[in-house]
Amino acid sequence: MWCEGTFGTQKRDNNLRYLYRRGIEAAETHCLLSATAMNLKRLIRCIACS
Repeated sequence: MWCEGTFGTQKRDNNLRYLYRRGIEAAETHCLLSATAMNLKRLIRCIACS
């Protein structure tokens, strides 16, 4: 369930509603970059709290 929530958050917050390039490789790259951005945001939030 956590994965689905994460994907929903990525769709909402990190521009995953539409893909502007075609192909599996482009979609995979877009999703991986989005996940990286989300993880960096979480890391920054975690560092700021401690």
